[in-house]
Amino acid sequence: MHKTVFKLPRLGGNEAEARVLAWKKAPGERFAAGQTLLEVETDKAVVDVPAPADGVLLGTLKAVDDHAAFDEALAEIGLDVAPAGAVAVAADATAPPPAVSSAPAAAADLAATVPAAAQPSADGHVPASPAARRAAREAGLALAGIAGSGPGGRVVLRDLPAAGTASGGTQGTDAVFDGRFGALQLRRWNAGAAPGRPTLVLIHGLFGDIDGWSVLARALADAGQPVLALDLPLHGRSQAGASTLADMAQAVRELLDATVSGPRVLVGHSLGGALALMLAQGMDARSLRALALIAPAGLGTEIDQGFVDGMLHAGRPALLRREVDKLTRRPQPLGEAWLAELHARLQQRSDGLQALVGGFAVHGVQQVDLRTALAGVATRELPVAVLWGRLDRVIPWQHALELPPQVALHLFPEAGHLPHAEQAAPVAQVLLRLAGAPGH
Repeated sequence: MHKTVFKLPRLGGNEAEARVLAWKKAPGERFAAGQTLLEVETDKAVVDVPAPADGVLLGTLKAVDDHAAFDEALAEIGLDVAPAGAVAVAADATAPPPAVSSAPAAAADLAATVPAAAQPSADGHVPASPAARRAAREAGLALAGIAGSGPGGRVVLRDLPAAGTASGGTQGTDAVFDGRFGALQLRRWNAGAAPGRPTLVLIHGLFGDIDGWSVLARALADAGQPVLALDLPLHGRSQAGASTLADMAQAVRELLDATVSGPRVLVGHSLGGALALMLAQGMDARSLRALALIAPAGLGTEIDQGFVDGMLHAGRPALLRREVDKLTRRPQPLGEAWLAELHARLQQRSDGLQALVGGFAVHGVQQVDLRTALAGVATRELPVAVLWGRLDRVIPWQHALELPPQVALHLFPEAGHLPHAEQAAPVAQVLLRLAGAPGH
């Protein structure tokens, strides 16, 4: 047996440390390669940290609630074999991150249970999601006594008296728009930015929500850009319904007309890309500054029907994992609680989502063709960009090969269907240039 130390690897972000939430193995207990050794929490996510190889946990060096810097030793382990690669995974800070999207952070803030006042443990620790803990810290709020609507009474972002800062800066400010189709949830960053700067409107894809934009939105907000994201009808925390793409586009149009007075840059992902293009057709040059489509639907024939049907018809939460894994180039460390909550949400809205999908994708064939619409928008001297991951397994990036010559194409070789989560920094640079942000 080869004895070594197990160090905290890089977790896909820029955080300097993480807090130990739970050890999944006890000293003396064996583990298999890839099994979760412990669960840690950063400011952005709760992450399962896997074992590098088969072995045994000899002893822990960090207790629950202890903080550890990246590359700091967490435990002593004994490995059955000592291949150089296996040891490097445990100790090397340059190992591939186990997560490249914000899905775990979004998971912590999904609706689940009836709120109950969060009770601190004996040492004063209150259960809360990373996003809620960070927002409370920035706003100077005490978590004790706040009603938590997350699993087990966990305090999540929506539970705070005022989500985000007063200025709606990098944390964002949540609000609800009650329109003709029902209530739509929205989040704004830098709403009071300099007049004339366009608002970047982020429209997520099928089965997505506001939180899927968290990393990108923060990067845009840090650059001083006004940003608005929303939960589409039948998605996230929105209570609105819509049975067709046309109805969904109209619901978004009503929200934008009521909440954004200046020019906009529409940014749509996947299904949201189709919606953004539909909205762009009805906007003039004063209201629409630019259009960005990320892995958009509507520009080709094929779509992975297995992903769509697998999300809609998964009989139990664990089956969702194989579908969600298709979204990124590497599998994400999704917790069982997150999968259970996502499954419950999809089941609750099953009828509405199936009606929507029936007009969108059937037997692997997209039921919308927006290529003519894109050509028309592109001839208006309007900046238009398409961004796509070369490893997309949901909608083939090759659909972009037939783009009109006026449309700029940005391909990301190390990204799948979610380049805005996997490659947030370069995607943000593209969007800031489209928005005409100073210095870009």
